[in-house]
Amino acid sequence: MRAALLAGAVLLLAACVGEQWVRLTPDEQRKLATPGIRVNAITSEAAPIVADMMATTEAEVLATGRPLTADELVLARSLGVGEPEKVRIAIRETFPVPRDERLVQAAREYGLVLGSADEAGRTQGHAILVKPAFASSRRVLAHELVHVAQFERLGGIAPYAREYLIELLVVGEKRAPLEQEATARQGG
Repeated sequence: MRAALLAGAVLLLAACVGEQWVRLTPDEQRKLATPGIRVNAITSEAAPIVADMMATTEAEVLATGRPLTADELVLARSLGVGEPEKVRIAIRETFPVPRDERLVQAAREYGLVLGSADEAGRTQGHAILVKPAFASSRRVLAHELVHVAQFERLGGIAPYAREYLIELLVVGEKRAPLEQEATARQGG
């Protein structure tokens, strides 16, 4: 199944004519399809912690965030979100980080923007968090809506968290297919 998901993401990226994205090498594709014992062990431990944090944030934002506007609903549908009426947006100065300091340290070591000032938006299931400076950015919203579509396509928060973590560990954030897809489809 992993190989099929990866192949689908690569094909989708190839369909984004004129957009910038980095094609994975055959070696990177192989490593993503069969990430190995170390990556699987790290992911098995970290994914449930990350998924729990995401689910908690999603529940909070779904209860308190604003729904998409009519124009944003159209954008969401055009980006493949199956249930855009469920999406809620919250504007926040800071985004949650895992309570497990080992994960926060690992994120720093891998150069991730998790919890940093450089993080403009974040998606947690059907919840989108956006920093105030990017609250009216259609580009940031489109990027995050692509992540919502990915959550739906992969079957929810837990499978998404696992896939995203594997991609980060194997090829890094800039080359991760889920991130590449969101960047390629966010528009100009």
